[in-house]
This record gives sequence, structure tokens and C-alpha cells, in this order.
Amino acid sequence: MPDVLAMSCHGHVTPPGEGPFRPAISHGQGHGCRYSADMAWTARRAIHNDVSMRPTRTMSTPAAEVPRPRILVDTNVWRYLIDRDGVEAINRAARDGRGKMIACPAVLYEILRLEDVELRHSLVKAICRSRWVRLMPEVFEESSELRVEIARLRSRWLLSHPDMRTFRALDNDWRGPRGVWWRARVDPAEAAAVLREVEGNFLVRSRDDAKGLRDQIGAITNFDKVTLDRWTTTFPLNPGGWDGDPVETWRAETMRYYIEALLRPGSAQSSAAREWLEPWVDLAAMRRELPSFVRLFLYETEPARLPRSWLRWAIQVLQGTRTTSPGTPVDNQIASYLVEADIFVTADKAFAAIVQRVVDEGVIDIATPVLVSADTCVSSLERLLSS
Repeated sequence: MPDVLAMSCHGHVTPPGEGPFRPAISHGQGHGCRYSADMAWTARRAIHNDVSMRPTRTMSTPAAEVPRPRILVDTNVWRYLIDRDGVEAINRAARDGRGKMIACPAVLYEILRLEDVELRHSLVKAICRSRWVRLMPEVFEESSELRVEIARLRSRWLLSHPDMRTFRALDNDWRGPRGVWWRARVDPAEAAAVLREVEGNFLVRSRDDAKGLRDQIGAITNFDKVTLDRWTTTFPLNPGGWDGDPVETWRAETMRYYIEALLRPGSAQSSAAREWLEPWVDLAAMRRELPSFVRLFLYETEPARLPRSWLRWAIQVLQGTRTTSPGTPVDNQIASYLVEADIFVTADKAFAAIVQRVVDEGVIDIATPVLVSADTCVSSLERLLSS
């Protein structure tokens, strides 16, 4: 593999008003293990699932229903709903009201990691209901965004005759009537066991990475002072496609992730993104045109076109200014779904403040955070669903 891959992976990040700085984790490290865990669970099941090759059942929202508020619920709120015996009340509110409850895979995974078997079972039963809008994994959405950008900017990289068999199997395993959500609801213990097997120690490593990032960013700025619009990156070894001037850090980190995920087979990042994109794009052509690949990310795309990539980076920077917790890496994963929601209901004050900062930046449209407590979660959700 040409040296540009290594060059591209080692940029120097400069925060606003500061000297050279390199975060402990990047878009490629902190998220790659999570992506692999998502898809390893899906792929293992999809290949052996009889329903996996049925025609795709779309879950997209009809245009006429777009104005209906889409409400994403944090893991802690699901826990409160169980504690307050409020799931049925929310189910009725979702049935009768205008709002839509969104369930995302990141929250499902966090629930499946719980060691309290009874609580885990109750939470899985609650989040896997067919009443909710159950989303695809974030790596699918991020890969879809990149595929659209490739079609817009590098259409020559699209395969003229894509082999869709694996893609359809994976897609149907999430959307199909007996896919991931159904299996988790039917047998939470088995779903939890599979997740433990494929994740390994990724969560421990992600927590260590988050702490390292906190130590470095916390040494130079804080939550009240940090901005998101002037972080830049340079590359000491001049990779082809880079013009030599500082570039926005989110661009460099996104490029780094996709170089690892798509152009370096066998890397820790490869499995999930490659599975979703390889049926559509010519990876060999990308490798032959590495400078063009670099320029696509560093100069030609925009946050509005790769919103989840920008959002991942922004949340990560803001998290680096706050005290970390065991849930910090998971919060970053959950945040990627804010693009698909209008309202984000959480009981985590720090997470709500981070999300609000991103909303205030106005770079991309994401859900507005609503802070609730154990005592107010049921009534707040009923009100939001009926509004």
C-alpha cells in the first residue's frame, strides 16, 4: 500500500489559538471497534437467517409524515420508563399522538451489555417494540452518505454491475420481520451473548481512549471556551492530494477513518464500512487514485453532505472538555442518530449540554435536547408525543 495511507493517518491537530496538538483518539480509532461490533453481530446472523434474502421492507417515512416529531430516547430514560412502569403509557401516546418514538441500535447494545438479567430483559422488550421506528446501525447511514458523495463527485468509482447479495442480506437482517430487533426481543440472553463475543474488549479500549482525549483537550481548553469552527490539521509527510495548508480537522479525521476502513484490508476499521460499501464502489479504483480520494474529503465535501462524520467529530471534541464516564464512548455512538430525530430526550445533564452546543453551532440540523428526570420522563414523553 502506498505511503500516503500512513501519511494520512498521522496529522497534527491544532485547536483554536493553540500550538500543535494530536488527540488520543480519532474518527478512525474510537468508532472503528464499535462499527465492527455492530456488523459482526448482524453479519453472523444474516448469512444463516432464512428471511435474510426476502425483498427489502423499507422503513422510510412518507413525505406527508415528515413534520411529525421524531423523538429519540436515551438509555437512561428507557430505564426510568421501566422503573415507573410507563412503557404502556408511552405506547398508547405513540399510537394516538402525532409523534414518533425512535429506537436506535446504540441504545439496544448498551442495554444488552447490562449484567442485571431481569432489568436487561425488561428493557429489551421495551425498546424492541414494533410500534417504534427502529433505525439502521449508524455505520449503514454513514456509508450511505459517503456513497451519495461518491456518486456526486467520483461517479467513475461506482460499480456498473454491483453484487448486492451480501448487502441485501445485511440490510434485510435489520429491516426484516425476523431480523436483529425481533431476535433480541425473543431471546435477549442470546443476543447479549452474541454481542459480548463479537465486541471483545472494545468498550474498555474506547473508555481508555476517551479518558486520554479528555486529558489532552482538558489541558488546553474547557467546555465554556471551546469552539468547533477553527480546529485545523496539517500532515508532516505531504500526502498526495493535500495542498500544504491547514485543513479542517473533521475532514482529516473522516479521511483517516475511511482510508483505514476501505483501503487497508484487515485493519481494525475494515469490516463494517467495507461490507456496506464494497458492493457499490470500486475499492481498487480508489486505491489507484489516492490523491483524488484525499481531495474528496479535504476539500470537496461539506458537513451537510456527511453530517454524521462531522457530528461524530464535534461530539468527541466537546466530550473531551467534560469529565468522562463509562458511558462516554456510547454517548458518541448514540449522538450519530441525532441527525434522524427532532427531539432527544435524556436524563444526562452533561450529554444534553453537549448536544445543545452542537445545536447552537448551526452547522447541521440535529435533534433538540430535552432534559427529563425519573419523575417527569413519562409525562414529558406523553406531552411530546401528543404535540
